[in-house]
Amino acid sequence: MQQSQQSPIQLRPLNQDDAAAWREIRLEALQSSPTAFESSFEEESARDLASFAEWVSPATLPNVVIGAFLDGTLIGNAGFFVSGAIKSRHKGTLFGVFVRPPFRGRRIARQLVQEVLRHAAEHVEIIHASVVIENLAARKLYYDLGFRPFGFEAQALKIDGRYHDEEHIALSLRPA
Repeated sequence: MQQSQQSPIQLRPLNQDDAAAWREIRLEALQSSPTAFESSFEEESARDLASFAEWVSPATLPNVVIGAFLDGTLIGNAGFFVSGAIKSRHKGTLFGVFVRPPFRGRRIARQLVQEVLRHAAEHVEIIHASVVIENLAARKLYYDLGFRPFGFEAQALKIDGRYHDEEHIALSLRPA
């Protein structure tokens, strides 16, 4: 019996040519996992394709969205941005981590976050993220990668009349 070979996952920064695929997966993420993101499907679906292309243009560096591709298809992503404010440019934010459900359980989210962390380490000293308390899989991933809590926000999100609490986490990217 011949064993099937699985194509390797390829990670790379998204670019303007990926805007349509990123918009598609972003809207899918917001619909399927609304508590995992601060943005809503309604807000993001109102954005035109040009705004997605602009976000992943080279001019936005060090901000980046890393994509996970399987056979040329975008199956996951994770983003990173840095505030423009001078006093907080030493900090960045991890956002938008999502892997399409059929591809979960393969450590793709871990690979995406690790790639974001590698990129972030070239630009900032600390990376922050927020995670809904009920999202145990995401919290475990972040804790396994060294993130630690620094705050708790009750009623951080309100979706369909229900509140969701968030934990604010951070990881130092500089040796102590």
